[in-house]
Amino acid sequence: MSSSFEHASRDNLVALVKDLTQKLEVLAAQKHDAEIMLDTVVEHSTILEHELQLAERHVRELNGVLEERVRQRTAELEAANRNLAREIAERKQAQEEALALTQQVLEQRSLTIERTYEAVHNGPLQELAVLLRTDICSFSTQQLRSQLQKINTDLRGIYQSMRGAVNNHYEVLCLEGGLTLDLNEDLPGLLLQTFEHTLERDFPGFKTILFQITPDFSPLVTTTLSLDHKRGLCLYLQEALCNVGKHALGTTRLEVLCEQRQHSYYLGIVDNGPGLNPDSPTSTTLSDQQGTHQAQRLAKTLTGQFQRLANRPRGVRCELVWPMSLA
Repeated sequence: MSSSFEHASRDNLVALVKDLTQKLEVLAAQKHDAEIMLDTVVEHSTILEHELQLAERHVRELNGVLEERVRQRTAELEAANRNLAREIAERKQAQEEALALTQQVLEQRSLTIERTYEAVHNGPLQELAVLLRTDICSFSTQQLRSQLQKINTDLRGIYQSMRGAVNNHYEVLCLEGGLTLDLNEDLPGLLLQTFEHTLERDFPGFKTILFQITPDFSPLVTTTLSLDHKRGLCLYLQEALCNVGKHALGTTRLEVLCEQRQHSYYLGIVDNGPGLNPDSPTSTTLSDQQGTHQAQRLAKTLTGQFQRLANRPRGVRCELVWPMSLA
């Protein structure tokens, strides 16, 4: 029995060893397969790592190229923006210069029209107004022809006068009869020349003057006046004197007053003619005439005041007052 037990144990041990041997063989086979798989994975991992490195290097190269292109494109855009800004600025400047030139041309045309009308109004139109107020029947044919010839000559002379004024940039004042005043001279001298020249005109109101003293314009010495102010003051004096010559028939006394009054300048023209008659057609339209508008505009530019008043006991007083220190 003991022998049988030993024999059985040996068989079991052999079977167990055999079984373990088979399992070891299986494990060895699995280990071999695992090693093969591990080698494959390691090989693939190495390949992937190399490819990844290549890919990363390629990406870096692409990024470098892209960044360079971005830098170039940015520089191009910045240059284009600068050029565009410069072109816009140049076009804006050109437009502003064109607009300024257009405005200058319009102002020059307006000034030329105004100066031309001043020359016509203070010259030939004054002569024509006197002629229209006179009984034409009292003129001989020769006298009428002479008057019309003078008006014709004055009208034609305006072209040359205005041409000279334009060439001198309106620094001169062209009076009736071809007298040209340099507005760069002192105001008293300009006013005196205007006064003497105007009284030489053949107006009926001047023919009866018995008392007239050459005015002293020296109180009006000033350096604050522009050329346009001087022009306006000369035209104001000329117009006021012409009104005496046209309207103040029978005048025997003419005074031109120049004074300094409490920080202001005063320039007045006084006659002792028939005065302002509200019922007279001449008087009712006088305030609407160009001369009145000129005096009002002048007073405004001088920040002063103009008024035409009835003189006592008779006659008319034209007064212009403006501050010594212009605003």
